[in-house]
Amino acid sequence: MKRPLKLAVAFMVLYLLAVCTPYGQSVENAMIRGFSSETWISGIRYSIGPPPLRGEEATLVVGIVLIVLIAVLRRQWRLAVAGAFVPAATAVSTFVLNRFVLPRPEISGAPESLTEVSFPSGHVAITAGVAIGVALVCGPRARPYAVAAGATWLAFVAAAVQNLSWHRPSDVIGATLLAGIWYLVAVRWLPAASKPALPVADSGRAGVLPVLVLAAVGAVLGAGRTDYLLEAIAEGVVGLLCAVILWSVASEESRCVRRRVRYSLGFFGRLQFLRTLRAPYEFGVVAVVLMLAIVSVVGVGYWRSHSPVHVDTARPEPAVITGPGTAGRGVTIGKAGATTNIDFYLDFRCVPCGEFEESAGATLDRLVADGTATLTYWPMTVMHSGSPQLATAFAVAAANGHARGFVRAIYDDPDKAWTDDQLVELGNKLGVPGFREALAANGYQGWLASLEETTVEREVLDLPTVFVNHRKLRADQLTPEGLTLGS
Repeated sequence: MKRPLKLAVAFMVLYLLAVCTPYGQSVENAMIRGFSSETWISGIRYSIGPPPLRGEEATLVVGIVLIVLIAVLRRQWRLAVAGAFVPAATAVSTFVLNRFVLPRPEISGAPESLTEVSFPSGHVAITAGVAIGVALVCGPRARPYAVAAGATWLAFVAAAVQNLSWHRPSDVIGATLLAGIWYLVAVRWLPAASKPALPVADSGRAGVLPVLVLAAVGAVLGAGRTDYLLEAIAEGVVGLLCAVILWSVASEESRCVRRRVRYSLGFFGRLQFLRTLRAPYEFGVVAVVLMLAIVSVVGVGYWRSHSPVHVDTARPEPAVITGPGTAGRGVTIGKAGATTNIDFYLDFRCVPCGEFEESAGATLDRLVADGTATLTYWPMTVMHSGSPQLATAFAVAAANGHARGFVRAIYDDPDKAWTDDQLVELGNKLGVPGFREALAANGYQGWLASLEETTVEREVLDLPTVFVNHRKLRADQLTPEGLTLGS
């Protein structure tokens, strides 16, 4: 029982480091960015719904039935019980641990939306349990295909649930480890003649290459999105790590067969039985992918938090007519006497808000510069844990006459973490004196709360929301042309 205990220790270490430390929570929370609509799978999630992204219970039931059917057709009755046990035990233990045993302490200052318990992932637990259960009951000829298909499916689902912001990296890795634990327990229960046999390539190494290639494809499809590329890469690598863990566990328990049996397996080439995969090589594959996952997840956060701040000081800075601090009134910039006012409800962590600024920013600058319109900013603080700090920083900049420059700088670099140090650097480059002290004072909470209250009366349900002379623009009017309505 040494190997199951090792995986159990790895599971607990993962939980303690990722969930029970402020640094672990902060690193993983930083991976949750953007909207599900920006993912490649957003369209099919509500249509064909790749299992178990839709129909978790049905996927589990069908998977168990398939496992039992394969074993019964092979007349392996005990194997049928062991195979069905793996996904069932994985799903049940995941549910119990998630709901009743493993809490998520609130120690990182995350907003309420990021405090829900999500470790381990139920979606990935079902996927990994069914995938490795099928591999357990398959015969030696079909087993490589089963492992490759299961690893690909697992990589896709593990990457997808992160991409959709349903789960964090530790959630999917933990669920995969749970499936591995129950698989190894089931194998220990089987007699020697019933234990799985896995043909691997003549070199003892090439057998993993097709698995890695297919799993990488699945991870890319699950992690693909149109924004936040660095996060997508990290999520894909974590999905690949889950696939490698599944391959490692399944191949570890391959039955040793002395005689060599050669036959063609198409994509997998000429394969043979060996006594076992060499432990150093297997450990090396897992270690390399594990390091890639750690470096990618931590590296994304490091780059976001330490990349330099760039400010375009060549563009003119409109005058601030109404500064921050007046309850229920936003920050208005432009020239007094303009016949048109544009109200812009935004969140500095809102991707669509940034897209609107990118597409309509030049038009806003022109309308404000020529005195046609004034522009009023209504900063919200609901999208992300960093939204309140960014809104406060905006208020500090606006109070010193740099509202428009601040907005441009933030939306010109939406991928940045915008830590306090980066915000201070931005304030210094904008020419705001005492920016660090004003930011630390956090003196605009009451004003920001009063802006939130105006959203009810004005029926602001989504961001961005734009009004032109108190007329709310429809979503299809959030264009440069739409800004001229009523002006």
